[in-house]
Amino acid sequence: MPTTQISDAIVFPEDKGTGLPSTSDADYSSAGHFGGLAAQSNSTDYVEAGMGFTPDFGTPALDIGAGLAYIRHEATVNVQDDVGDYINDWKQGISLAVQVPSVSGLALTDGATNHVFVALDLSSNNGAEYVINTTGDAPSAPSLKIGTVDTANDTVEELNRDPDLSFEVASGEELVLEDTASQ
Repeated sequence: MPTTQISDAIVFPEDKGTGLPSTSDADYSSAGHFGGLAAQSNSTDYVEAGMGFTPDFGTPALDIGAGLAYIRHEATVNVQDDVGDYINDWKQGISLAVQVPSVSGLALTDGATNHVFVALDLSSNNGAEYVINTTGDAPSAPSLKIGTVDTANDTVEELNRDPDLSFEVASGEELVLEDTASQ
């Protein structure tokens, strides 16, 4: 299946250290970029908002709504030292925020389960694309599977819509938390 470039996507952070070939395309350290990156509920590898599926089983095609996702990238990336040289390595992985506009008419394979991923191209400024395949194989990292569309049974499953951990408010007269980490 072909990939579809997502125009007007915003991917942060990106610079020469994460793979951009030119420093002129690097992101500025603006409050808005860092605010977007810090806006995670409590984890990564999930759709924070939007990106809902609207299939047309007759065509078959898929529309995906505008939205926001956080995707973990496990690779080591170069980071700047105090004079701006990329001589240090960040080895613990990074989280990338991708904000995408709505996209219409993505081609689906008829009579099959279509696996839908959002994938980031860190060598291209704001490079994001939807990858749809029938194998379920993830595209090159960083990427996130956001759902499946089964055109044989006309069903949709949106995936990774919540962080790995979620918390609920406990109520009652007394709440006791036990530290089991040291046991």
